[in-house]
Amino acid sequence: MTNFKFLVVLAYYNRPEMFRNGLKSLLKSNYSNWHLAAIDDGSDDDKKAEPILEELFGEKLSHKYTLYDTEDTLEMKLKRGSIHSSFMNKAIRESDADYVITIGDDDGVHHEYFWRLNEYYNKFPETVYSFCHVIPYDPVDEKPDLKTLEKRLSEQAAKEDRSWHTDSFMTINHYGDVPPVFRVDCTQVSWHRQKVLDAGIEYDESLTVNCDAKIFGSLFERFGLCKFNRTVGPYKAFHADQLGMRARHRKEDLYNIKDT
Repeated sequence: MTNFKFLVVLAYYNRPEMFRNGLKSLLKSNYSNWHLAAIDDGSDDDKKAEPILEELFGEKLSHKYTLYDTEDTLEMKLKRGSIHSSFMNKAIRESDADYVITIGDDDGVHHEYFWRLNEYYNKFPETVYSFCHVIPYDPVDEKPDLKTLEKRLSEQAAKEDRSWHTDSFMTINHYGDVPPVFRVDCTQVSWHRQKVLDAGIEYDESLTVNCDAKIFGSLFERFGLCKFNRTVGPYKAFHADQLGMRARHRKEDLYNIKDT
């Protein structure tokens, strides 16, 4: 069995505690052949990604990540939007990984995700891209760990708690091949890096929000339905003050994001 290399592209901005929790979930992985591309989208000086990465990875694991700092400013974001998608493309082009996944700074990764994903792509090498289950969680009150997963599964089994946790778990997780731009979150999708690049598919750098929608739409048009790989992947953040769940047209509120 080939031990494929996975690139984790993580966009970060001004949420150090959530960022730490997500990084810790990566470091607990039972599969070692992965690399993190951390995109710091111009965080404030006291919230920069670099010292957090150095703190958690240390010198021994410094080879496990590459930091891309956009050195952007809030003023420029409010004027023309974020440029983090161009750095995501840069990270993917420069990588030597076999497959790519993307997560946000408030997300985490199940400790068996890469191992099971590696099994899947070894078994189905012709699959260009696929999606997994996600575990919805509230990063303000919870951590991306087994305790949270057990809580979600318990809620689902009981079917009495109709909170956002249970509803989200059933809504987000599908059990068959889907057109991803309509049915799954970007954190659920992994793709073969070189095959997708060879097809000329990248993040649209002209978009400042929802830049993932076009790339997954292009994957659907070029490679057909997104395959269901039957793994459990990211802990996907859902919380009341989450960037993306608010009115995106309100520029004055766009970057006032909540951390733990």
